[in-house]
Amino acid sequence: MSAKKISFYTLASGVALSLLFLTHNWYPVQPIRNKLAAIFAANQTMTPPNFIIGVWYQPKENFQLWKDRGINTLVGYESNTNTSRAQWIAAARAAGLFYIIRPDGTSADFQAGTQDPNLLAWEQFPDEPDGAGNTLAAAMSANYTQWKSQSTKPVFINLDGARFQYSQQSDYQGYIQGGDWIGLDYYIINRGEGPENISKLGDAIDRLKSWIAAGGVNKKIYVFIESSDQNLKASGYFLNGRGPTASEMNQEISIATSHGASGIMYFPDIIGRNFEAYDGTPADVAADMTATNAALAAQNQQNIPPSAAGPVIANVTASGPDINSAYVRWTTDAPSDAQVVFGQTPSYGSSTVTDTNLQTYHTETLANLTPNTTYHYSVKSQANGVLSVSGDYTFTTLQNPATVSTAPTSNPIVASAGGGSSNSGESGGGGGSSYSAHATAVPLSTAVPQAKPAAVSVVSVRNAFTKNLNVGISDPQVKILQQFLNGHGFTISASGPGSPGNETIKFGAATKAALIKFQKAHKITPATGNLGPLTRKTISAL
Repeated sequence: MSAKKISFYTLASGVALSLLFLTHNWYPVQPIRNKLAAIFAANQTMTPPNFIIGVWYQPKENFQLWKDRGINTLVGYESNTNTSRAQWIAAARAAGLFYIIRPDGTSADFQAGTQDPNLLAWEQFPDEPDGAGNTLAAAMSANYTQWKSQSTKPVFINLDGARFQYSQQSDYQGYIQGGDWIGLDYYIINRGEGPENISKLGDAIDRLKSWIAAGGVNKKIYVFIESSDQNLKASGYFLNGRGPTASEMNQEISIATSHGASGIMYFPDIIGRNFEAYDGTPADVAADMTATNAALAAQNQQNIPPSAAGPVIANVTASGPDINSAYVRWTTDAPSDAQVVFGQTPSYGSSTVTDTNLQTYHTETLANLTPNTTYHYSVKSQANGVLSVSGDYTFTTLQNPATVSTAPTSNPIVASAGGGSSNSGESGGGGGSSYSAHATAVPLSTAVPQAKPAAVSVVSVRNAFTKNLNVGISDPQVKILQQFLNGHGFTISASGPGSPGNETIKFGAATKAALIKFQKAHKITPATGNLGPLTRKTISAL
């Protein structure tokens, strides 16, 4: 056995013994606390991760398996096989893993935890107090106040992300006050909502972010990712539920990271009617998980302290360049502000107003641009007083089409924007307003003269879509969608049904293919070809 291994086991034994003494008060607390502090101070060889890749409640027998899959953090102490809390902590440290656990409520535990470099945060309980935990927000807020008076460690609270769809900010003020780190779980595949609704996870994250921002505070968000068939069918609910495929799991991870999550936490358990397994992750999903975690770890440089340099800027893109506007998006490894400088030369000359909301996912809109013009741009983000600046990038705005004047059609397409239904449980919005889409004309091709101009879609469709649309649906809003896609360069068909001037109310394969191209061009993930909340939001912003 190497010296390194010996020191690790010595440390593990010392931690286990010390915590056991602290728990049972066998000896005077202060000498033991001092010994524990000395052990931690002498062995602080690991730097907490900038990006948490966690797993929910696992027994110590599974630690190495999850570490091999790229996990760096254990979320919750699991006491199966009569493993004591001290033994579990010692095993986690020996495996080189961080953890988030519940305090035992004693002052000694809070003080020992404050000095424990592997303890990242205290875990609020019960889990999902806003749902299955059925605990008032005031109680969670009171817990937080008490714990923070005894320890400097962050407090983690996990909320039911599915409930965000029909809850208000006022419902969650107390819950958000109950933690420094806010988790959300929304298991769309296991709930039987189908892969076409995975984008709703992004909506839940954005809603939580807006509630946090409304309180004028900066809190980290962590998103749970489903990796198993939880067998919710056994309980009589969610009868169409199943486990995610590797691709679907990756879509959830992509949404979590692109919407600014500070980490992800896998939920691999099989719940069933009675608890069945700690890890039901299929082999192919586990293999993909391992590769994905390695990429996440490399991307987030998790062993570099965030204070050592400015925020790391990545994933800089310009999406949706239109005639006179574009969206610039990027990510940072730490919450930071955001600004874009841009112009027709590398000297720029123009800039957006600095967004002082500290986020890790940034979107800035560039407006009043000149058509058919190449623009240079660079992004800036500052965190902890240190500014980072990206390199130079370019994009080109679309050419302004020559407008062929035509009289309005006698029967404009009208789509009500009020009282719409939704096949995904979302509100269609209230109102008695309506949207009229008169046919206009697209420019003639200079290379291939045509007998008459082809009619096209509308240029703006703000609030035109009040429901989700997908293959097989027949609806007047499908015709508006086809007109929009045809008019923005994502042609449904060159001729026949769906072509410019021949749009229909039928959502078929050609409409789906064109919508996928639009989604990819605007960096909407996953690009499913379904018109969901995220795509509707993007279209309305154009």
